[in-house]
Amino acid sequence: LALNTAHSPFLSFVQSHDMVAETHRVSGEGCYWLRVRAGSPKELNDFLEELLKYGNYKVSLSIDQVK
Repeated sequence: LALNTAHSPFLSFVQSHDMVAETHRVSGEGCYWLRVRAGSPKELNDFLEELLKYGNYKVSLSIDQVK
């Protein structure tokens, strides 16, 4: 049985990037869910530009914590 290494570059990227607080492999739309902590919009944009090397993304921003 061959190990699938198609995601290895992405996994190395998230493991080595300090802004990534959590990474989850998920079912449904997309393959991964990331929790990223950015200090500024520019820092987030720079991160997203790097992320494009590994695939497309969808951004959801937290605007308030209710619990």
